[in-house]
Amino acid sequence: MVLEVCLDRFREKKPNVIEALRETCEASYSATNLDQLS
Repeated sequence: MVLEVCLDRFREKKPNVIEALRETCEASYSATNLDQLS
């Protein structure tokens, strides 16, 4: 769920928001597995 929201928000233009989203995506991706992503 978190990863889906982060990916949706990558249309944001502000660099600091993009950086925070990137960090959140990386953290949530490393805390899950492929079965949970589908």
